[in-house]
This record gives sequence, structure tokens and C-alpha cells, in this order.
Amino acid sequence: MRGVLVVVGDDAGANPVRDAAILAAADAGLLRAASVLAGGPTVETFVAAARTRPGLALGLHVQLTEGRPLADAPAPTLIAADGAFPVDVGEVGRRDVDGRLSAADVEREVVAQWRRLEALGARPAHVDGHHHVHVLPTVAEGVLAALRVVGARVHVRVPAEGAPPPGVPAIDRPVLPLGTAVLSSARQMQVRDGHVGLATVGTFADRLRARVRAPLFTTDGFVGFAWSM
Repeated sequence: MRGVLVVVGDDAGANPVRDAAILAAADAGLLRAASVLAGGPTVETFVAAARTRPGLALGLHVQLTEGRPLADAPAPTLIAADGAFPVDVGEVGRRDVDGRLSAADVEREVVAQWRRLEALGARPAHVDGHHHVHVLPTVAEGVLAALRVVGARVHVRVPAEGAPPPGVPAIDRPVLPLGTAVLSSARQMQVRDGHVGLATVGTFADRLRARVRAPLFTTDGFVGFAWSM
């Protein structure tokens, strides 16, 4: 059986320059999908333009580390003192492993982000996370609950990348706090090789992959960390 390669452009809706690059890549046949920040400043114009390109699938890029919440209900465990999401993915990770993050808050926010894209005319075909935050245990619980609420039957991107090619610079971000997690031998080797960011995200991603069940699904492989550095 032949495999299918899907190239996805992340952070659509973040700014006009990024949006233009994603649309140009789609027009050139280089991209098949784009992950959209539902709370991004240019989300409306991007989705409107993307909808004129039937071959470009749109997905929800779960946003918990940049911008402000879209849910009407207060979400004190998700925000900083200024009412916006923490910019540092490490802070979200610390809240998660320390038990200071609410899965219910995540669920409400992800439902709101999904509904925002629907209101703009985009039915998400996949879900992933800005800064890969969706792999964190409590965030993953909230995301999966939200997808049940909206009746999603989509691809959930699990960024469990294997060993990078030789000569790739150290993938040392984002580093996610692991708490008491035990690293597999493959992840320990990545740490020894300086790829701490890949190892910590990958450790949580390995767990998330086991939690994705029908009608949700995930891919057999992911490549992105090594080639984005």
C-alpha cells in the first residue's frame, strides 16, 4: 500500500505575510492543508481566501500560548495576569504537570475555537496545537473531550518524530516539563544527542497517540521538528 504525504502550513491567521506564503504554497501545489489560529488577527481574511481554494484543507491549530481566549466563560487556569494566554509554552507545561491546569477550561476553549472556524465557513479537517501544546496530558484530555462535543471525525496530528537526520542542529525547544515521566530508550538517546525539545514533546506525544481512537485518527509518521530548525 502506498503512503500519502500531506504537507501542512502552520499558524495561518497569524499575520498577512505568513498567510500570503501559505496561500502561495497552496497555489503552487506544495501544501495540501493549513492549520488555522482561530483567534489570530488575520483569521477572517485568511479563511475567506482559503475557501476559494477547494484543494486546501483547513484545520484547527489549538491556541493556548498566544493571543486571548475565545470562550465566553472565564478560564483562570489558561491565562496570565493580563487575561491573555501565557506566551511561554513551558509555563503551560508547568501548570499541566503541577495539576494547575483545568481540562474543563481547555475543553470549553477548544470548542469555542472550533466554533469560530465554523462560523467563518471552515469545517476543520484536522486538529493540532500551536507550539504542540495539545500533547500535554491535561491539554490532551481537554482537546479530546472538546472533539467529542463538536462531533469531530478528524485527523489529530501527533508530533512523535523519530531520530533526526545526522548533522541536524540540536532541537532544544520547546522544552516541556515532564514531571515523573519515564523516557523511552529512543527519547533518552535524543536527549543525549542534544534534542531535548524533541524528546520532551515526543514523550507526551507517544502517550497521546495511544489515546486517539475512532472516529478520530492519526498518521503513521510525522516530520517537522528537524526540518524547521
